[in-house]
Amino acid sequence: MILNLFSARPDHPLADPKDLKRVLSELPLDNAFKAVDEVAGWLESLGNADGFRADQLFDIVRQLDDAAQPHLKTLARNYLNSPRLSRSEEKRLWSGIFSYWGLLADLLERCLGKAGGKDKDAEALKHSLPLLAVRTVSALGQQVKWIELRYGQVPGELWQRLGHAYLLAEAGKVAQKPVQLYPNASGATSATGEYLHVLAFHASSMDSLMPLEIELADRLLAHFLPGFVFFCRSPQREPVLGRRNAFVATDAHGQAACRSDAVAAVLFGGIDTKTASGYGSSRRAR
Repeated sequence: MILNLFSARPDHPLADPKDLKRVLSELPLDNAFKAVDEVAGWLESLGNADGFRADQLFDIVRQLDDAAQPHLKTLARNYLNSPRLSRSEEKRLWSGIFSYWGLLADLLERCLGKAGGKDKDAEALKHSLPLLAVRTVSALGQQVKWIELRYGQVPGELWQRLGHAYLLAEAGKVAQKPVQLYPNASGATSATGEYLHVLAFHASSMDSLMPLEIELADRLLAHFLPGFVFFCRSPQREPVLGRRNAFVATDAHGQAACRSDAVAAVLFGGIDTKTASGYGSSRRAR
């Protein structure tokens, strides 16, 4: 009875803000792989921890993720810009990056799943829900990107998770809410924008490009993304909003990506699709 008078703290080192601050300050600055590996280890331990409120867990995960981002960018540059990497080193870098995004996505999905309830967790998440939704879709999208950087097939289960995260953002009325993805990121994004980016990236069929070219094409997509339109419609063959330069995206099983009776459509605003398809054809002909 007496113990119930005190608020319980989760039995995890990072539950103490001082310990979290110490862990972040001790991440190595001169070894990106070790830094990402250490953060990934903490994310894995949080996945096995109980007793966290959803908002508390997201705050810890957010701070760990913020600290990992500069190191992840270094690893990505090493992977993409080092043509003489051995096969084992290439696999080591890819696995480290891909595993990180997987661990992060699992925790963010866990937090986001609490947002749809009517309990204290959902109430406490209201303020951070826009950022939580954006980061969840972004982390899942990074998994899609890194699979396709190695010309792999994206599993249907990952598309379903992406669609579910987007639906939760819609249900929470934050899908269109603009937020800054990371503290040093330029501009703002939204859950819809991140979801659209993943769909456009996948539909661009970049399997004829080298990894560095895929990265450059992805940056071009990000640049032109404000000119794209995302909406839902019934899966019929009539022109979308009277436009011919459009394509329809569904998941790997042909299921609707945005809701049960519709499919997601992405319009290339202002981009000549004939030129784009011609470029792809010329690449494949080489």
